[in-house]
Amino acid sequence: MNVRTRPVVTAGFRGDGLAEEVVGLLQAVRRALRDEYERQARGTALAESHHYLPLLHEVAELPGVTVNELARRTRMPKSRVSVLVARLVERGIVRRDTDEHDTRLVHLRITPEGQRRACSWRATHHRALLRTLEPLSDEQLATIVDGLELLLSALEPHRKRMS
Repeated sequence: MNVRTRPVVTAGFRGDGLAEEVVGLLQAVRRALRDEYERQARGTALAESHHYLPLLHEVAELPGVTVNELARRTRMPKSRVSVLVARLVERGIVRRDTDEHDTRLVHLRITPEGQRRACSWRATHHRALLRTLEPLSDEQLATIVDGLELLLSALEPHRKRMS
């Protein structure tokens, strides 16, 4: 796949086009993965599970997290998080607990059913990703690993600042 993007104009940014191409390719990979997950999950209980996984991950990692905190941590609009949380509550995957000191505050916790489904969803997504990589040679996979490790190391200083 050959993806070309419009140039990104940022102060102090390299103008060689390669960085822009990396950004475009990352966005294309993200979209393609989402589309593949949706294709494989179509018509199953996993349909749209990719919307819920980031929320479930955070609720499992931070029992008692609030919707506001969840929106901030997942970088999703609060209104979207509220809608998704309501669906998860309806399905018995997440429960809402009212704060004992402030009844306006609601804490979210994953249920045992939610734990089970989240593990199943993650495993299904993982298998889907592995299937997409099957046609690649070991050499190609090693090249991807090297590139992703470089990208992760470049992001590390930014991740530390955000923590």
